[in-house]
Amino acid sequence: MDIVLIEGQNELNVQLTAVFMANLSGIVTDSLDGSKIAGAQVTLGSLATYTDNNGLYSFYGLAPGSYNGMVEAGHYEPLGFTAHLVPGENFLDLSIAPILLASVVIGIRTKASVPDLVTPTESYLSRPTFNRGLVGDWIPNSSFYTDHTVILEINPATEQTWREVDLDKYEFGVWLWASAWVTGETRCTQLWVVGNYPDGSTRVLRPHQGNGWEQVDDVVPDEDASYISYTTSGGMIPWSGGYFNFKVR
Repeated sequence: MDIVLIEGQNELNVQLTAVFMANLSGIVTDSLDGSKIAGAQVTLGSLATYTDNNGLYSFYGLAPGSYNGMVEAGHYEPLGFTAHLVPGENFLDLSIAPILLASVVIGIRTKASVPDLVTPTESYLSRPTFNRGLVGDWIPNSSFYTDHTVILEINPATEQTWREVDLDKYEFGVWLWASAWVTGETRCTQLWVVGNYPDGSTRVLRPHQGNGWEQVDDVVPDEDASYISYTTSGGMIPWSGGYFNFKVR
């Protein structure tokens, strides 16, 4: 069979085809604060795309009809949706809920080789920190390892309920103090962070960057590997501190 092209009509057919196709776009936002979410994956049927820095996603050249879709982003609850597309431009903004935590626990494990047990405030002390601010109380270091924890029920930086995404943003650490005359001793401190979820589950967070302490491999899924260790020995150390970023793994 021969196909005969008639001048003018072929271009018209292409234009008509384009008119009857559908495009879909929209903005993905945080359901709590309305912020635009970059890097969220939006799937529509068998197609997938990612939001840009302004939270915008787009699909082009689709057949009109109904499509099932899904929005997914790190630290957010997945959201399913249905898009009913008509020929031309279609707009559908999507709002997804952040994963919330019940609390965050900063834990430290400390000891000193020869602490002053009579006047412990004149020996080695430790104190947890959040975002480089002191939290909890000063902890006298004994001659054996002792665990201490501070439970942060709300995010001190925002004074609002913890969101899982917050855990990538802030630093957790420990501040070390010793009287100026304390020399020649050894003090060991270990740091860990745990997220508590509303359903009662917990997750040990993984340190992924810090300021030079002995860090564990942040890929190893061993719970004990959430510890970061720090040792001072020999010299006079009136104060020093360690600050680290942790991730949910």
